[in-house]
Amino acid sequence: VYTMRAVIRDKAGNETEESIIFSVNRFGSTYEFSPETKAFLEKFYTNDPQNIVVTERNVDTLVFNGISYGRDGQQTELTEGEDYTVKASGSEVSWKEYVYDISSDNFQEEGRYNVTIDSEDRAENMMNNKVKGLDIEFVVDKTAPTVVVTGIEEDSYRADTRDMTINVADNTAVATVEVLIDGAVVEEYTQEQIEQVNGALTYTIGNSNNSQDIRVVAVDLAGNEGASDDREVLITSNLFIQYINNTPLFVGSIIGVIVIAGGLIWFFLIFKRRKKDEGQNA
Repeated sequence: VYTMRAVIRDKAGNETEESIIFSVNRFGSTYEFSPETKAFLEKFYTNDPQNIVVTERNVDTLVFNGISYGRDGQQTELTEGEDYTVKASGSEVSWKEYVYDISSDNFQEEGRYNVTIDSEDRAENMMNNKVKGLDIEFVVDKTAPTVVVTGIEEDSYRADTRDMTINVADNTAVATVEVLIDGAVVEEYTQEQIEQVNGALTYTIGNSNNSQDIRVVAVDLAGNEGASDDREVLITSNLFIQYINNTPLFVGSIIGVIVIAGGLIWFFLIFKRRKKDEGQNA
């Protein structure tokens, strides 16, 4: 933004001054994200949309500006005052700033978003954030991944190990999968490992003298968490351990022993009483 000043003075000391203000504007607007918006867009995936705040700077006053977004290929024009606000600042002798605050209410539906800020200044430069290499792109994902475990049931297995298969799926991508036994993480798979096997993982459960609580938790790139049902399994080749951990069989055996013992005691008491009665009759 230039100010040109001209002064003319005659020999009598009379003076006349004129000044004009003009701008040289070859490249139109520049754009900058707020720190919060920059951090939000760097994550790319989210389950909690936020306001998008962008500052547009231009030598000249804008004669037009507008905002639109695409979601999965469907284009939507936004309305100033309803979908977003604009705060303008600057004077004739300074650069102009326009701060756009785009409401998160526009991004509540799941999908991939691409936001465009278009403008035209008095120098007839037509510009948008994409042309300046400042893309506003992100994915809204509120759906938790699915986790299906096969190969084990609520049961006991006479073996030293048991393989289970973990099938995970998500509408975007799964970031991590954790295998928990009795509440402790025993294995963790990365996104790369999950993608290499197309979401079909295999984990080998070791043997134990006690039942093991098996649970699998998956987290997608947006932070949504999904988990399998908890399953109590006993894996051991020790028949005695299987026997004492088989509650119905173990309890039934104890009851059987008690019944037999009770029957023997009853028989002994009856036999003893009869012997006593026979002695008294003699």
